Amino acid sequence: MRKFRVLVIAQGMLTGIQEYSAPPKTTLADLIEHVQAILPAAGIPLSESDFQAFAYNQGRWLPKDETLDDIPSEEDTIVLVGNLQIQTLGNSIALFRAIADGILRQWTRPEDEILRILNELKDGRDTEETLLEKANSIIQLQPNIAGIGINLNEIVKRVLGKK
Repeated sequence: MRKFRVLVIAQGMLTGIQEYSAPPKTTLADLIEHVQAILPAAGIPLSESDFQAFAYNQGRWLPKDETLDDIPSEEDTIVLVGNLQIQTLGNSIALFRAIADGILRQWTRPEDEILRILNELKDGRDTEETLLEKANSIIQLQPNIAGIGINLNEIVKRVLGKK
């Protein structure tokens, strides 16, 4: 079984990151179908009805009938992009790879970096509620399909010294 990290870009944002173990003969169409089923089951709304995929390291669009076995072994990341995103932004691999790069950097930031950003947002009059409103207006964190997320409420409490 091959293992891939799957990034999903839909609705103008990262919708999920999932580790996916691909049984032999799994096609990209199978992978897309799996992701379309698991996102709503995880409570993540999905407005996109279809996706295209590209190999992150190779920087090429992948045909839906290609099996994951056919993708070179050094490729470990597949990015699924909603067709609405492609219609809106074009089909530039460079653009979607840049979005994926930003997502990967942001997703793997340590808690200290998030704390630093929230401290920059905070002013002396902020309460837990107002700081959450500020953070939620510029940062959109949702549980990913692997079930791992960041507890923004807890981070805000720490910034305000409540813990």
